[in-house]
Amino acid sequence: MALVGNPPEERTIEEIINNGFVVIDKQAKPSSHQVSAWVRDMLGVEKAGHAGTLDPMVTGVLVVAIGKATRVIKNLQDSRKTYVTLLEYTKPIKEEKIKKLMKGFEGVIYQTPPRNAAVKRTLRKREIFSINIIEHTEKRTLFEVECEAGTYIRNLCRDVGYILGQKTSMAQLRRIATGPFNEEDSHTLLQLRDAFEEWKEGGDEKKIRQLILPVENLFEHLPKIVVKDSTVDALCHGAELGLPGVTSISEDITRGCIAGIFTMRGEAIGIAKIRVGSEEIKESVENDKKGNIAKMVTVLMKRDTYPRIWKGR
Repeated sequence: MALVGNPPEERTIEEIINNGFVVIDKQAKPSSHQVSAWVRDMLGVEKAGHAGTLDPMVTGVLVVAIGKATRVIKNLQDSRKTYVTLLEYTKPIKEEKIKKLMKGFEGVIYQTPPRNAAVKRTLRKREIFSINIIEHTEKRTLFEVECEAGTYIRNLCRDVGYILGQKTSMAQLRRIATGPFNEEDSHTLLQLRDAFEEWKEGGDEKKIRQLILPVENLFEHLPKIVVKDSTVDALCHGAELGLPGVTSISEDITRGCIAGIFTMRGEAIGIAKIRVGSEEIKESVENDKKGNIAKMVTVLMKRDTYPRIWKGR
C-alpha cells in the first residue's frame, strides 16, 4: 500500500505556516494579544493565539500558534512557566534572610488575581516548584522562579514585603521558559518578518523553516501514544482509542493525563485524555485484552487523510 499522510519533514512551508507556531521574544510595551495579531497579519493567516499572557511591560518567551495549531495552544497555556524577576525593597535586607524567606514560598501557595487580570478574582491555589536567588544587594534581589501556569509574580513580590514588614515592588520581569521552550528557541518579530520576506521575495525557505515549527513540536512536553494506520481515520471521526490500535506508548502515561496521539509517520492526530496508566496498557496488550483507553479531546488531522478501514454508520 502506498504511503499516506503528511509527516512534518515532507510538508511545504505553506502547510507549516498554516499549522505551526513560532516562539517570539516579546519586547516591552505591546500586549501579548497585539504580538499575536502582528504575527497573524505578517504571515497572512486567519488565526494566531499565544500560550500564556505577558503584561505589556513584561518581556520574554511568548509561544504563538498559527492557523490550525491554535486548536491545541491551550495545552501549552497550562504548562509550567519560568521567570527572572527583580525585586526591590524600601529598607535593606540581608541575603541569608531573603534566601530563607524565599524557600518558604516553594510548594502550594494561595493567590487572588490582581484587579486588572482577565480572570475572575477568586482565591486559588498555585504551585511554585523552585525559587533560586541569582544576585542580591541590600535593596534588590534578582531571582528565578519556576511555577505553575497562572501564578502572579507581582503578587509574590508583594507577599514577600508583607512578611518583611515593608513595601516591596517588582521592578522587572522576564519569562525565560514556557513548557519545553526557552529563550534559546525564541526570535524577535523583526527576525520573523525578515525570514518571511526572504521566502516570499526570493524563495529562500531556510530561515523561515527554522523559525516556524510544525505543530508536532507543541506536543514535546506531553506523553505520547503511537497508533496503527488502520486506527487513524476512526480517531479523526471522533472514535475512542482502543487497545488493538496502539503500537507504542510513553512510559510516563498515567490515568487521567493528557497525551499526544501520533501516527507511525510522526504526524499529530490530536490530544486525548487517557483512562489507564502505561503499565495497565502494557499488561492488557501482552494479554491480548480489548477495551478503550483514551478519548480524543482535540482532533487536528483532517478526516480521510488516512484510508477509512473502520466500520461506522
